[in-house]
Amino acid sequence: MMGGMSLLSSVAARVLGVPPPTTPRVDVERGVRLPTGDGVELLTDLYLPRPRGPRPTVLIRTPYGRRAPWGLFARGFAERGYQVVLQSCRGTFGSGGEITFSAEAADGRAAADWIVTQPWSNGDVGTWGPSYLSFVQWALASTHPPQLKAMAIQNMSADRSRSYYPGGTFALDNALTWTYLVANQEGSRRARAHSQRVLAPAFRHLPLLDADVLVTGHEVPYYRSWLEYRPGDEFWPPLDFTPLLREHRVPTSFVGGWYDYYLPYLLEDFQALVEAGVDTQLVVGPWPHSAAGGLLAGFREGLA
Repeated sequence: MMGGMSLLSSVAARVLGVPPPTTPRVDVERGVRLPTGDGVELLTDLYLPRPRGPRPTVLIRTPYGRRAPWGLFARGFAERGYQVVLQSCRGTFGSGGEITFSAEAADGRAAADWIVTQPWSNGDVGTWGPSYLSFVQWALASTHPPQLKAMAIQNMSADRSRSYYPGGTFALDNALTWTYLVANQEGSRRARAHSQRVLAPAFRHLPLLDADVLVTGHEVPYYRSWLEYRPGDEFWPPLDFTPLLREHRVPTSFVGGWYDYYLPYLLEDFQALVEAGVDTQLVVGPWPHSAAGGLLAGFREGLA
């Protein structure tokens, strides 16, 4: 499938100050099945600019589907000369298995290793994406892939426990809202539109451990793990990549929001890389966690 210049590219070039498209003709291959180390297949879309030839690749791994907005950003990168691999994390949008945070490192590495075997790859890989899409970047980096040449982190800490225990107290809103949205994101728009009506009574429900059944209709193992294991327990160290910061040498861009609960931790990660002498940069703007302005700034800085 081939498409022309997207709306995102024309808007980005004029408004965001990014370079204009250099390769507006992009071939899109949807639903490619990439195997992981344990045999689970992950659905992946490829955005390959014309003319075909070895180019660096941007890897975007997401649990939120491969259509808008992620497909638009993938096309935006491709129209500026990058091969783009857009992959649904396991257990989401047709990918096999179940959502497994501890599998993201190996799954990301399998994708990165597959990329460099392709004739359209020049052997260099960069990663991009906000929030959970940044968590999987840190997971991949923890495997020390030699092909990883740049990372673009946005609104996320290298320590996943800070998602649910900022300051040491369980963040019910963060945990339960994410659980509800992930459980319903592939369903009807009506279910997503009524999130607050469903979540409001669940926030007041006791015991907290059963709130997942209230909002999804069934037990959600990862939600229950977040409650049952406190920071420092054995569940969390495999999801804490802050030790990586001491040996991280990949150039890394950070974008954060003044009103994002991750900001203090993102600043700590940035400072750790500065002190380690890593080539890094930081942009912080007037955005909460999921604001469109922050997402667009993340694209601009990631492209740079």
